[in-house]
Amino acid sequence: NNPEGSNTGALCLFDFGPNYSLVPEEERLQAYVVANQMLTEDDKLTVEFGYTTADYEGGYSTSFPNLSFPRVSASHPGNPFGVDVLWRGRPIGNDGLTPGENRAIGFFSNDTYRAVAALEGDIFSTGWIYNAAYAYSRDQRNAAVPDQIGQRLDLALAGLGGPQCDVINGTPGVGDCQYFNPFGTSLTTMPNDPELLDYLTNTDPERSRTDLTTIDFVATGDLFQMPAGTAAAAVGYQYRQEIRDTDNPTPAEAEDLIFLIGEPDDRGKRSVDALFAELALPLMDSDTLGVIDAQVAVRYEDYSTGQSSTDPKFAVRWAPNETLALRGSWSSAFRAPTLFQISNEQTSLNATSDPLTGSLVFLGETQLPNADLEPEEANTINLGASWEPIPNLVFDFDYYNVEYENLISTEVGQELIIAEAAALAGAGCTAADLVAGVAACVALRNPQIIRDPATATALRIFTNRQNAPSAETDGFDISARYEFELGDFGIFGINSQNTFVNSFEITQPDGTTVEGAGARNANTPFANPIPQFRSNTSLAWALGNHSVNGVLRYISSYDENAADGTVIDEVDSWTTFDLQYNYEMEEFFGYGSGTKFSIGAINLFDEDPPFVTGQSNELGYDTKTHDPRGTMVYFSLTQSFE
Repeated sequence: NNPEGSNTGALCLFDFGPNYSLVPEEERLQAYVVANQMLTEDDKLTVEFGYTTADYEGGYSTSFPNLSFPRVSASHPGNPFGVDVLWRGRPIGNDGLTPGENRAIGFFSNDTYRAVAALEGDIFSTGWIYNAAYAYSRDQRNAAVPDQIGQRLDLALAGLGGPQCDVINGTPGVGDCQYFNPFGTSLTTMPNDPELLDYLTNTDPERSRTDLTTIDFVATGDLFQMPAGTAAAAVGYQYRQEIRDTDNPTPAEAEDLIFLIGEPDDRGKRSVDALFAELALPLMDSDTLGVIDAQVAVRYEDYSTGQSSTDPKFAVRWAPNETLALRGSWSSAFRAPTLFQISNEQTSLNATSDPLTGSLVFLGETQLPNADLEPEEANTINLGASWEPIPNLVFDFDYYNVEYENLISTEVGQELIIAEAAALAGAGCTAADLVAGVAACVALRNPQIIRDPATATALRIFTNRQNAPSAETDGFDISARYEFELGDFGIFGINSQNTFVNSFEITQPDGTTVEGAGARNANTPFANPIPQFRSNTSLAWALGNHSVNGVLRYISSYDENAADGTVIDEVDSWTTFDLQYNYEMEEFFGYGSGTKFSIGAINLFDEDPPFVTGQSNELGYDTKTHDPRGTMVYFSLTQSFE
């Protein structure tokens, strides 16, 4: 608790890390059924239905902090300081309990339904095959995370809290009107009433639902004879309709939660029409020059929200002999903005450093919807080769180059804070000048950053979704696999998959370029962490009903960069080993073959993830690259019925 107008002072801190659920408890149920029926000699009907339900439960800190940093009046009966103070704290403290005993628990549920009806058969006995399908799916999600309601908490700090309090005519702290005491514990003379805490806390779920309807029709068949074989084609049409609904409880809809803030309700709907065609062309089949095949394809999509794109693909493959094949392709592609990006707000909480006030605080960072987003576009070149120098030993090499345009990204709140602070500092403006309302300094404020008028403390940031200029990446995929038999010792197999990212050059909205390859990219809105080298190498063995598979996984080290791009640390490389044993049973409780028992361990040697400095991540590891769970042992029993 700090004196009014001050951003400094003594803070009572505690580590909520032990309260946090890295992996929530989960219960999952899945069901799937498929049925086939021949309608005629050539036509078949297939019906599928799938259902998945999952419930999750995860813990957080004892309660969330109040990001509005309200002032507690000197007249508050629990205020021991005798002056107005700023409250920078959590409504429910830890109470000295063992970690995990007094934490906020979040409850989540997902229900997914999917139904498909498909027809396939011969088109009028012409040899052309058709496939027509109708699919409908629904995904429903509920999320209930306890958080305090801002308006109710403010009233309770003024002594007008409680469901029966008349906030217009009531007297603070008298009768049904109660004070919330941020200084109180169960040991003080003014503890908080549990019923008041319940009244201040929202536990109602946020609900979202997405419906997707798809209609497909595809026809495939031969076209004409060429010197090297028969040209074949596939043509099709697809219709998609997507509907997304969100229904939030009143405090979340009003964005009145003290930490999670919330988002307004929204409903979005759009449809897509797509046409596509593909040709397979055998160009050459020569005993001396080998075989050359080509592929030509095109796809057109038109969105009811205004986006459209036509994307071709050209590919060729040359096999001069049975041991070598060379391939190359060029294609364009696009990715339309999601319905969520077009129509929904999304608020996340990020640890943000504010150079203006010298503070490090959690800020609500709200991404705003943008109905004018254009599709992302990409042009891809791929060159590759496959070589089998001896039987069962195969090497694959691929080089790729991808140029992206109009990448959809979101401004980074930390960068906006730094830019605003730099502009103010360049004009000689301080936080005190903003509090005093100095016009020249106020004019330099970024309206996307909300600050407390009494302290200039940053309270919230609004960021825009936007299309960025471009990015370009290239790299190599190299694999090798070999299978051999050693008589009575069984069959052995080695498979090594390796990826090297040579570059990932990002052009930012201001025209500057950033090299993302080999960096964590915590302050780059267009890229996740990009270790330059990843490798998975497996060794498998099988003999009779027994098999064993071990996988060595490697992720190279990469740089931790500050907001200005300078390297401040290195994230170490990480190597883990997985092991699995399988047994194929001849018979299991009379069900016959098709029974498989497996037992295995992920990260067998319990390797900890590399330490990360904590910039933009208070957990101490890279949540997008590494897994902190250590050794995980599992077993499974599967039975197939035929």
